[in-house]
Amino acid sequence: MALLSFLQAVLRTLSPLEAVAVVTGIVYVVLIMRRRRWGWVAGAISSSIYVYLSALAHLPMQSALQGYYVVMAAFGWWSWARNASEQGGRIFRWHGRQHAVALVLIAIASALSARLLATETHAAWPLLDSLTTWISLVATWMVTRSVLENWWYWICADSVMVFLFARQGYPYTAGLFAAYMIIACFGFRAWRRRWQSQSSAAPAVPAEVASPPAAALALVPGLEQGAAPQLLQRLVGGHINDTWRVDTVSGCYTLRLDGPAAMRPGVERNRELLLHSAAAAAGLAPPIVLAVPAAQLLVCAFLPGRTWSDADFQDLQNLQRLGERLALLHQLAPPAALVARFDPYALTQSYLQQAAGAGPLPDENTAVLRQLRCALDEIEAAAARPVIVHGDLPYGNVLENSQLWLLDWEYAQLADPIYDMACIAAHLPLSSSLQQRLLAAAGLGAAGDARRLPAATFVYRALTWAWHLARAERCAAPTFC
Repeated sequence: MALLSFLQAVLRTLSPLEAVAVVTGIVYVVLIMRRRRWGWVAGAISSSIYVYLSALAHLPMQSALQGYYVVMAAFGWWSWARNASEQGGRIFRWHGRQHAVALVLIAIASALSARLLATETHAAWPLLDSLTTWISLVATWMVTRSVLENWWYWICADSVMVFLFARQGYPYTAGLFAAYMIIACFGFRAWRRRWQSQSSAAPAVPAEVASPPAAALALVPGLEQGAAPQLLQRLVGGHINDTWRVDTVSGCYTLRLDGPAAMRPGVERNRELLLHSAAAAAGLAPPIVLAVPAAQLLVCAFLPGRTWSDADFQDLQNLQRLGERLALLHQLAPPAALVARFDPYALTQSYLQQAAGAGPLPDENTAVLRQLRCALDEIEAAAARPVIVHGDLPYGNVLENSQLWLLDWEYAQLADPIYDMACIAAHLPLSSSLQQRLLAAAGLGAAGDARRLPAATFVYRALTWAWHLARAERCAAPTFC
């Protein structure tokens, strides 16, 4: 009761506008810390009020910043909704290079805007006003993109804002930013725990498949006579098939045993082997040592290195390299034995029918199919010749060692090359500059390709949604605008 009485006394000393701005501002930060999308609504209300209050306080950069927050609140609402439906609300991290670029840009922009404010306006604190504005611009963008380190930037900006608003006669707003600093510390801890849990999460290995059957091991070179492997290591990353690293006197190999057919809809092993072999011959994929489709077994050469994380896809130089590798893939002559082209509509329809069983498709599913038809019409209006596409590039299927290797060819197809770009864009948040770099490096830099990418991205989102339904998993339906 004493705390409630104190809060009531504090709110009575505020102007009605400042009181609403303070309360909705606190609600915003708490909800964002808890990864609740409604926080963006509270943030938009608070920022709209602070546009006016900052102007009254002769802090023009802060007023402009609050206007930016209102716009970004709308973008954040949309971006988090997409992240939640497509990626389960993932948290991402920036590389050191990305932070260095951000800090240099903040410093340059702050110096330029501070000079302008000092000479052309009556700004009370031109340098500090500019610095907090540009830090906050970057931090807000990071929040909308679910980047963990946004909280570091907010702590720095809020500490300066405490001073600015206190000196300009808004003590309780200064106190609000002090509270923001404390909440930001808790926010960083909460987001870091979530990031650590998603990074370390790996499917449990059932006891009965903790090691491959002896009959399967006997097919690995060097183990034909019943010799024991020098190293047998279960590989994590996939959650459908069972995969091991097997080292023998003959070399190092990867042994894959197929998971249940119901959990890998759309996989055709003959098509996979044809396209994987073509890519391996070009030095883009691990060489196939032995394939026995009837035994649901594949042995490839083991390649050391590390698989890419989400953060690797946010680096311009990495996307340049990946685009160049995809350009080589798309230049390969398709296997003569493979004539069937990728048909996203028929494949999505088959997934949905598998999910529905003998019954009719729900209205929601038929609505997505109609949108899918519209998207495909846009793509096919300027379709490129069919080439080999990998079709499943995220999720650890890019391996980094002395070069980039493309792993796991289960969903490779003979299709329009735009679909490899769309697969990445559908699963990872890429800015327009990153998308343009990837398209250009892959030889798809024409304006028509950039216009087709949103439609192709929706196609992959629809396929992913239907694929999950076929596996009896819940997934939010995508929309095509």
